[in-house]
Amino acid sequence: MVANHLYTKRELGALKRGGVQRLYIGNVKSGEHELIATFRGPGPNDREYRRGTTMKFKKGSAAKFMELKIVDVTQKLQPEFVVKEWE
Repeated sequence: MVANHLYTKRELGALKRGGVQRLYIGNVKSGEHELIATFRGPGPNDREYRRGTTMKFKKGSAAKFMELKIVDVTQKLQPEFVVKEWE
């Protein structure tokens, strides 16, 4: 496990306004890797939900940036993960 964080109300407010949370800074060896991420929280009608995603990526000698975004999908009444690999 690389990171785990329980947000305060103040931090949640900042994230809702577009803030970001850095999860990991470190050196990952070159080669094939798999990113596995999960999150959980209260959903509609106070039912807890849990979502996850998996992404395989290849790391070269250059820096690699991954963005994990939790997006509210109002049609489904629940959030989804969006993962973006920055070049």
